[in-house]
Amino acid sequence: GSYLKWLYNHKMTDKDYSLQLPNFKAIVSKLPHIWKSEDIEKILSVIDTASPVGKRNYAMFLLIARMGLRISDVVGLKLSHIDWMKNCISFSQQKTGNNLSLPLSKEVGMAIVSYLRDGRPPSTADVVFVGHNAPFAPLAKHNNFNSELRSYLRRAGIEIPKEKHTGMHTLRHSFASNMLKSGTSVQEISQILGHSSISSTETYLRVDLDQLRLCSLNCEVLI
Repeated sequence: GSYLKWLYNHKMTDKDYSLQLPNFKAIVSKLPHIWKSEDIEKILSVIDTASPVGKRNYAMFLLIARMGLRISDVVGLKLSHIDWMKNCISFSQQKTGNNLSLPLSKEVGMAIVSYLRDGRPPSTADVVFVGHNAPFAPLAKHNNFNSELRSYLRRAGIEIPKEKHTGMHTLRHSFASNMLKSGTSVQEISQILGHSSISSTETYLRVDLDQLRLCSLNCEVLI
């Protein structure tokens, strides 16, 4: 477009053909950062589970790091979504509206119980996680907990890469990537993440360079 504009301005063309080009904006997509398993453990270990807010954040972070939930679904998780008899959680996803049911591990379940018994302030809200300032209302839907993640990263001494996204969604991406490395099929990961189609799950392959290298062909095969 700029070249065509230059040609017209220098009277090398009769018309400004740049005006006939479609108007589009180039978007540079940053890949989300993938945390190593040991980094995930460091992040979880620095959360102060002796404090009420720490108990809340620890349970919330576990739901994402261990089960791959979106932060929006964690914020909106209701008490009625948990079936303690069957040890599972079932809910309608905020982003897609699709129903999702996942087994609740003992680790995650105990963290939620610890918060409900010893951390959650008295509240009539029907959600599991609430704000810890009166009137102890549900957390704001736009609360993405990115600032809390950065705080824990600094506390854990983990370098925050500037060239990649490092929000809470990276815990979900890391969960999927680490499952892929452990040999879990893309189809199974797609079901756990609650994706509408497997193509959405395949997005995670973009950031797993180690797995992509396994897909490379020996040049001799092509001869």
